[in-house]
Amino acid sequence: MQKIFGVVLLALFLCLFFPPWALAQVVINEFSSYGTSGDWVELFAVEDATISGWILRDTATSKMATIPQGISIGPSNTSRFYVINVGDRLNRDGDVIKLLKQDDFTLIDQISYGTEGEVCAPGQGESVGRYPDSNATIDRFSSPTQGTSNNNATLHPCPTPTPSPTPTPSSTSTPTPTPTSTPTPTKTPSPTPVPTKTPSPTPKVLAQATDNSQDNIDKIRETLTTSTPSALVSEKMTKKKFPLLSILFMSAGLALIGWVGYTYFQGKKDEFPPLQ
Repeated sequence: MQKIFGVVLLALFLCLFFPPWALAQVVINEFSSYGTSGDWVELFAVEDATISGWILRDTATSKMATIPQGISIGPSNTSRFYVINVGDRLNRDGDVIKLLKQDDFTLIDQISYGTEGEVCAPGQGESVGRYPDSNATIDRFSSPTQGTSNNNATLHPCPTPTPSPTPTPSSTSTPTPTPTSTPTPTKTPSPTPVPTKTPSPTPKVLAQATDNSQDNIDKIRETLTTSTPSALVSEKMTKKKFPLLSILFMSAGLALIGWVGYTYFQGKKDEFPPLQ
């Protein structure tokens, strides 16, 4: 029971990681697309298999080759290898080789090379194959081992592909950012100006008194002794004009008083006639 379980697990593993190779009794073991005597493909049988009527195809629409009837290869047969000459059908720069069953639909195995991607293309006098026989690893050989084992082949490893430089994207115009609304600044209140105090005029007498000059002191004394209050008052009254309106009112008042007095005394005169 444990043995059967282990076989099932191994089969699942091979199917998941190496599906074409795991399901194939026969594999494409080696090929040359740059041979001097034409292109060829070598098959290798992992187990005994009858390959009559199987078909080889490349990327072209027509069949590349059909295996004749009565062909069997494998450990119990004359050879495990079978070489098929395909003329000049394989592209030198890259192609895909497919091994199909008689129905031309069931895929047994395939290898893509060169521009098609899986492994580099062989050069003149070189070949590409599985190393060792029937292995999943595919590499380039410096000399072909057509019809014999690949286990003793001299490898000419494929160069590590140089990654293509990533093209620099053209400058894309930067979208104009939407302007954000600028907040209205709060007005700073202007400081109320402090009124400047107008200095009181210094009296002439005091200003003169502050002078330390002896002459100024004598002049002040002379001014104080010669000036009298009456003279100052009369000087002010002469300088001050008497209002015209006041004169009018005073004249009207005197006229009214005169008229009232005249009327009064005239009445008295009529009341008391003069003595004869």
